[in-house]
Amino acid sequence: MKPEDYTKYFEAAEKYNEEFAAHPSAFFNPDEIKDYEKILDITGTGIMGYITIKKLGVELPIYHGTDEGILQIAAGHLKGTSFPIGG
Repeated sequence: MKPEDYTKYFEAAEKYNEEFAAHPSAFFNPDEIKDYEKILDITGTGIMGYITIKKLGVELPIYHGTDEGILQIAAGHLKGTSFPIGG
């Protein structure tokens, strides 16, 4: 992926985080902010990234949401929280 492609995805996540911060009730009503599932979904599979724990030899995909099915196979991102893009 080219740097400009990364930029597009991170800008969308940053915009979401700003909107989330402006709506304090979004934590309790995350559907107030639209397109959560589309943010950082580069491959169209719901995976927003990976977490690697080298000491344990573990690499897990990070999916949108924390449903039981997701947590059985991967790490999940809690809907209604900011995207972990740094800053």
